[in-house]
Amino acid sequence: KTVASSIIYNKIIPSDADRAVSSKQYKKRLENGSSVNQLYFAAINLLYKDCDFSNIFNTNIDVLQNIKYEDIAYKYPLYLDSSRYSLILSGFIQNDFVDIFEDSFGLLKKLDLQLNTNSSEIQIPKNKSINISINHTFLTDIPAEKAGAMPQILIPTTTFLDPVLFGIYIDNNFENSKPLIEAIFLYIKNEIEESAKQNKRLSGVEVIYQSENKNIPLSFLIFKNVPHTKEIDATYKDALNSLKADLSSTENTKTALQTLKNLWITSQLNKTKTVEGNAELIFESLENANNPLHYLDKYKTIESSEAKDYLDILEKISTTPNIRIYSKDSTK
Repeated sequence: KTVASSIIYNKIIPSDADRAVSSKQYKKRLENGSSVNQLYFAAINLLYKDCDFSNIFNTNIDVLQNIKYEDIAYKYPLYLDSSRYSLILSGFIQNDFVDIFEDSFGLLKKLDLQLNTNSSEIQIPKNKSINISINHTFLTDIPAEKAGAMPQILIPTTTFLDPVLFGIYIDNNFENSKPLIEAIFLYIKNEIEESAKQNKRLSGVEVIYQSENKNIPLSFLIFKNVPHTKEIDATYKDALNSLKADLSSTENTKTALQTLKNLWITSQLNKTKTVEGNAELIFESLENANNPLHYLDKYKTIESSEAKDYLDILEKISTTPNIRIYSKDSTK
């Protein structure tokens, strides 16, 4: 009730609007300074060249530069639209909860508004490699009054362990294949991180995996703290080829298959340990498949999967990603 009341009956005063704008601008500047975000924007701009959708990720611009209080006050009623909200209950649910929500959020009505959607046509390259200049931001927790004289050398290093980004498109129209694709890339992520523990030229490398979604139909692997980019290229190819070989081998198939399943289950279903995690899974299922139980369907797909299912997908994954983005400061 408190949340609903704050949305429905809220009144934004100018001082609150100023703080909200300043907070958003500060957050955006921090995001712009992230080397990972700069690579990600370069990738999105390859897919959706110079359009409104790519500007969402633009790390070269600030936000809310010319906004006025009147703009905020005018736009606020657009949030009083029931179609903008999904209420997800998880855990022990008392019988009167539905009535409580009906008496609070039920006051919202669906507005006949045309919401902005991503209507831009995607352009997926086959083998695109680019090097970009990354803006490096160095932060300190020393207050200005204690900083002392300006150092002669402003940039404290000449070695930049910048990230590398791979974007991989898989021509696949079957919804039930998506959890298998996720399992494959989780396996590759795990293999590369294990290789980094043994290979000094990959020492310290961490891998972030981002699965495809309805707006961005590519899987992304982002490698952080990369000492040598050529090692990343080679290790990615080795991980793919090794997985193919293991799934095709009578001796190693069972182990590789179980590892794929375990990695997916650990990554995706760990959230079921908490009520908040369950609610998040339900939300993701609604967002991506318009089905609150989609995450359980994905689990069933993983549990019943066989080696051939993964091999069929692996045949569609090139050892040279569709998109490869490097920093100009990185060491080959």
